[in-house]
Amino acid sequence: MSVGSGLALPLLIPGVFVSLLGAVMLVKPRQSARVLEQLNAIGSKRNLRTVEPTDWNVTLTRAVGGFIFLMGVAFLLLVLARVGGG
Repeated sequence: MSVGSGLALPLLIPGVFVSLLGAVMLVKPRQSARVLEQLNAIGSKRNLRTVEPTDWNVTLTRAVGGFIFLMGVAFLLLVLARVGGG
């Protein structure tokens, strides 16, 4: 095991986390957008339980989720290539 591969292994955890976050946003965009809307409504007089995202926000959440998922997978592949390549 080379020094570079030992340093690359801890990078797998954030790579997996980012990939899972993107996958959730991609598969469940309405629920993800709703959570973001609720976080955005904190401090306002709006009722957090009745907050609903607009259709364009759901579409944007799905697109951003797909991008985040792909970036997470690319990051994981780069880390694994570094570990495998020594």
